[in-house]
Amino acid sequence: MYILNIYNYFSANPRQLENEKRNVLVRVIVPESEEIRDNIIFATNNQTNIPKSSLRVTDTIHLQIEMYFKSRGLYYDRRKNYYKNQKKKSAEIVGVSFLAQCLISIILRKPDFARARPSTLLTDDETYAFLYEENQNLEAY
Repeated sequence: MYILNIYNYFSANPRQLENEKRNVLVRVIVPESEEIRDNIIFATNNQTNIPKSSLRVTDTIHLQIEMYFKSRGLYYDRRKNYYKNQKKKSAEIVGVSFLAQCLISIILRKPDFARARPSTLLTDDETYAFLYEENQNLEAY
């Protein structure tokens, strides 16, 4: 994000670049797997405040759900708009909040809670642990 801001500034003010003496260190990391990428995102989340619910989707269970859905022609959108940007049909994309709303409505039998608070569904540790238990039968999702 900051690199884009720097680019935009110097694109709009090209003469400023002639006198600029500062350097920007950029580290590019190419992870070997999705899990490693998610671990890097989680570990380096110290500059930009990311909601807890967004970090939850880096948990292994969400990667398992994503792979399970893919094997059935659906796309679990752990990263917002990831599959939309890949031109997947919206009818085949299942969002994290939507799945959480469905789970809370059906499993916890609290459709009113699920509908009224979609942005806070994954922030309660107890509810989250219950709904996204490790080694869960993926057919439940």
